[in-house]
Amino acid sequence: MIDNSASMGAVDPEGTSRLEKALEHAGNVINTLGPEQQAAVFSTSADSVVHCGLTHHARTLRQSLEEISQTESAGRLKDAIEQAVQLADDVDATILLLTDSPPENLPDPVAPILIGTEANNLAITQFQVRTSLSTPDIQHAFIEVRSFCDRASDIELEYRVNDQLVNVIPLTIEPDGSWTHVSDHPTGTGGILTVTLSPADDSLDALKLDNIACGVIKAPARLPVTLVTKGGWFLGHAIDACEFTDLTVTTQIPNQADPRGLLVIDADSPGTLPPGNLLIVRPRQATSLWDISEQVPEPLVEFQESDDRLLQHVHLKNVLMPSAVGISPKGEHQRLVDSISGSPLFVRFPREEGDVYVLTIDIDHSDLPLRTAFPILLNNLMSKIAMKGSDDDAAVATGTTVIPLNSDSLQAAAGSRKLTAVHMASDYVAVCGGLTADRNSARFSLPYAGVWELQTQDSDAARQLIACNLADASESNLKQVSTVKEQGRSLRQSSGQPWFLLLAVACLILVLAEWTAWHRRMIA
Repeated sequence: MIDNSASMGAVDPEGTSRLEKALEHAGNVINTLGPEQQAAVFSTSADSVVHCGLTHHARTLRQSLEEISQTESAGRLKDAIEQAVQLADDVDATILLLTDSPPENLPDPVAPILIGTEANNLAITQFQVRTSLSTPDIQHAFIEVRSFCDRASDIELEYRVNDQLVNVIPLTIEPDGSWTHVSDHPTGTGGILTVTLSPADDSLDALKLDNIACGVIKAPARLPVTLVTKGGWFLGHAIDACEFTDLTVTTQIPNQADPRGLLVIDADSPGTLPPGNLLIVRPRQATSLWDISEQVPEPLVEFQESDDRLLQHVHLKNVLMPSAVGISPKGEHQRLVDSISGSPLFVRFPREEGDVYVLTIDIDHSDLPLRTAFPILLNNLMSKIAMKGSDDDAAVATGTTVIPLNSDSLQAAAGSRKLTAVHMASDYVAVCGGLTADRNSARFSLPYAGVWELQTQDSDAARQLIACNLADASESNLKQVSTVKEQGRSLRQSSGQPWFLLLAVACLILVLAEWTAWHRRMIA
């Protein structure tokens, strides 16, 4: 059993990788097999692969070693060992485990052969890209860098969007320390955000596989906004200032709103509210959700739900408001801003067919449109609607993973096992392992880090990009070798010698002893 997980790609001081050493050791074991001895070869990282079944044909066994290549996924040795023990019990065999980090409490048939020595390493152990909760055209990139070194390390982090350099961060990490950071990147038209770790001293970085990580930047969805107004200069310009909106201005209230967008009605309100997301500014008549009451003169803000996402960075307590429309909410509602008189100034009515927001302030005679609070409030509201139902494609870990599917065509292809994942850098193809119980996600085994594309047999069907990173601190920690050193055996201890060679040596010793004794008698 040869471990070909990511950490086996570490290069020791003499310039040989741990996997190369493991394959060399395995070849030596094969060379010592006797005519009656059989062996099998398989590798294990995230999954176990049988490269050669039980045979005593040495050349076939050696050729199977050439099939074993380095993967970039974390190891799952315990699962592989359980499977191997079951097979070994059937044939009364010994399992030679060649690895740099054998698990504890190994069962009796398993004989670990420790590969590699303790080494320093620097690694990106976490990386995720998320859309800003306040602005869909901004992406937050979270990164964690860790040092598994015995001295301070100087490094540089290079950020690239679609291969274009956008930022360089130099830093120093203390021994066994970590560093976290959140950077902002414009969404633009979408693409791939890649970060690369470059150490000043290569001797402090034995494993290169964990020096790069990537994330998918999704192009922001355009938000169609229809503004119904007979003036509304401030309102129209504040909406149009948002880069992700497509504004249409009209004087007639449509019968229904775009389910993907927002309908803004200024200084009016229909008796029957259409389905969809609505923002009513200065309502003029009662509806099924509220009644109209007396106008509120010079309202003062008594309460503001500052923790709500809609009111982040919005401050209304010192805003000059000559008047506001008095309304009495009916049914389920959320008061976001209340006046001292008890009449709401900003209120939300949740509906299955789309939420309704009501702003009662007379914005034409208030200084609210002249303050930053007004465009921020509108931006927060439109951002929330634009991001509704649109999830980020989170980066997944190498190895066996579950990928959420963002289209019906991909889900259908996964259900019929016609969905594949193609590694963009190598064209390696991974076949879908089926849908999860909720039928919204697919199972894959992705052995390499980088960008993968989900594809179906239908060339016109939707495709989906997936960022895949190692991001595993246990694989990047190359000092674990020392903690398991006593568990490992040398090749000589583990491989053993065939019984007939031992018997031949014993016979030779007996013959020499008899020959010596006979000559002594002759001399005497």
